[in-house]
Amino acid sequence: MDSSSSYTVANNNVWLFNPNLIGYALSAGLDAFDGWAARKYKHSSRFGAMLDQLTHRCGTLSLVMALCKFFPDHLFLLQLSAVIDIASHWLHIHATDLSGASTLWFSFYSFFLF
Repeated sequence: MDSSSSYTVANNNVWLFNPNLIGYALSAGLDAFDGWAARKYKHSSRFGAMLDQLTHRCGTLSLVMALCKFFPDHLFLLQLSAVIDIASHWLHIHATDLSGASTLWFSFYSFFLF
Protein backbone atom coordinates (compact mmCIF):
# COMPACT_ATOMS: atom_id res chain seq x y z
CA MET A 1 0.00 0.00 0.00
CA ASP A 2 1.53 3.30 -1.01
CA SER A 3 1.46 6.43 1.10
CA SER A 4 -0.87 8.30 -1.27
CA SER A 5 -3.72 5.84 -0.69
CA SER A 6 -3.33 5.51 3.08
CA TYR A 7 -5.34 7.64 5.46
CA THR A 8 -3.32 9.67 7.89
CA VAL A 9 -4.59 11.91 10.62
CA ALA A 10 -2.58 15.09 10.99
CA ASN A 11 -4.26 16.08 14.23
CA ASN A 12 -5.16 13.43 16.82
CA ASN A 13 -7.38 15.80 18.80
CA VAL A 14 -10.73 13.99 18.84
CA TRP A 15 -12.56 17.17 19.96
CA LEU A 16 -11.64 18.91 16.71
CA PHE A 17 -12.49 15.99 14.42
CA ASN A 18 -14.91 17.48 11.87
CA PRO A 19 -17.59 14.73 11.99
CA ASN A 20 -17.68 15.08 15.78
CA LEU A 21 -18.14 18.84 15.57
CA ILE A 22 -20.88 18.45 12.98
CA GLY A 23 -22.59 15.77 15.07
CA TYR A 24 -22.46 17.83 18.26
CA ALA A 25 -23.78 20.94 16.52
CA LEU A 26 -26.55 19.00 14.78
CA SER A 27 -27.58 17.26 17.99
CA ALA A 28 -27.69 20.49 19.99
CA GLY A 29 -29.56 22.31 17.23
CA LEU A 30 -32.19 19.60 16.83
CA ASP A 31 -32.67 19.34 20.59
CA ALA A 32 -33.15 23.11 20.87
CA PHE A 33 -35.57 23.11 17.94
CA ASP A 34 -37.54 20.21 19.44
CA GLY A 35 -38.02 22.05 22.74
CA TRP A 36 -38.86 25.33 21.03
CA ALA A 37 -41.43 23.71 18.72
CA ALA A 38 -43.08 21.83 21.58
CA ARG A 39 -43.50 25.04 23.59
CA LYS A 40 -44.58 27.19 20.63
CA TYR A 41 -47.28 24.80 19.49
CA LYS A 42 -48.29 23.95 23.05
CA HIS A 43 -47.36 20.31 22.71
CA SER A 44 -45.10 20.25 25.74
CA SER A 45 -45.85 18.00 28.67
CA ARG A 46 -44.22 16.67 31.77
CA PHE A 47 -44.00 13.28 30.07
CA GLY A 48 -42.26 14.87 27.08
CA ALA A 49 -39.76 16.62 29.36
CA MET A 50 -39.00 13.35 31.13
CA LEU A 51 -38.76 11.50 27.81
CA ASP A 52 -36.32 14.14 26.57
CA GLN A 53 -34.13 13.59 29.62
CA LEU A 54 -34.36 9.83 29.16
CA THR A 55 -33.21 10.01 25.54
CA HIS A 56 -30.29 12.22 26.60
CA ARG A 57 -29.26 9.68 29.21
CA CYS A 58 -29.50 6.81 26.68
CA GLY A 59 -27.30 8.75 24.27
CA THR A 60 -24.78 9.47 26.99
CA LEU A 61 -24.70 5.82 28.06
CA SER A 62 -24.15 4.72 24.47
CA LEU A 63 -21.18 7.05 24.24
CA VAL A 64 -19.80 5.85 27.60
CA MET A 65 -20.13 2.21 26.55
CA ALA A 66 -18.20 2.91 23.35
CA LEU A 67 -15.53 4.80 25.28
CA CYS A 68 -15.23 1.91 27.76
CA LYS A 69 -14.53 -0.40 24.83
CA PHE A 70 -11.90 1.90 23.31
CA PHE A 71 -10.29 3.01 26.60
CA PRO A 72 -10.44 0.07 29.04
CA ASP A 73 -7.79 1.67 31.25
CA HIS A 74 -10.33 4.38 32.15
CA LEU A 75 -13.23 2.00 32.69
CA PHE A 76 -13.90 2.93 36.32
CA LEU A 77 -13.94 6.68 35.71
CA LEU A 78 -16.18 6.34 32.67
CA GLN A 79 -18.62 4.15 34.58
CA LEU A 80 -18.53 6.56 37.52
CA SER A 81 -19.36 9.48 35.23
CA ALA A 82 -22.33 7.52 33.84
CA VAL A 83 -23.63 6.72 37.33
CA ILE A 84 -23.30 10.36 38.43
CA ASP A 85 -25.03 11.55 35.26
CA ILE A 86 -27.97 9.17 35.68
CA ALA A 87 -28.34 9.77 39.43
CA SER A 88 -28.22 13.56 39.14
CA HIS A 89 -30.81 13.67 36.38
CA TRP A 90 -33.04 11.16 38.15
CA LEU A 91 -32.97 13.33 41.27
CA HIS A 92 -33.64 16.43 39.18
CA ILE A 93 -36.71 14.88 37.54
CA HIS A 94 -38.13 13.74 40.87
CA ALA A 95 -37.44 17.11 42.47
CA THR A 96 -39.53 18.61 39.67
CA ASP A 97 -42.36 16.22 40.50
CA LEU A 98 -42.18 17.00 44.21
CA SER A 99 -42.02 20.76 43.70
CA GLY A 100 -44.96 20.72 41.28
CA ALA A 101 -43.02 22.91 38.83
CA SER A 102 -44.34 23.04 35.29
CA THR A 103 -40.92 22.55 33.69
CA LEU A 104 -37.70 20.89 34.67
CA TRP A 105 -35.75 24.15 34.47
CA PHE A 106 -38.13 26.10 36.69
CA SER A 107 -37.66 23.55 39.45
CA PHE A 108 -33.89 23.91 39.14
CA TYR A 109 -33.91 27.71 39.40
CA SER A 110 -36.60 27.81 42.10
CA PHE A 111 -34.35 25.62 44.24
CA PHE A 112 -31.82 28.47 44.36
CA LEU A 113 -34.41 31.15 44.99
CA PHE A 114 -35.59 29.72 48.30
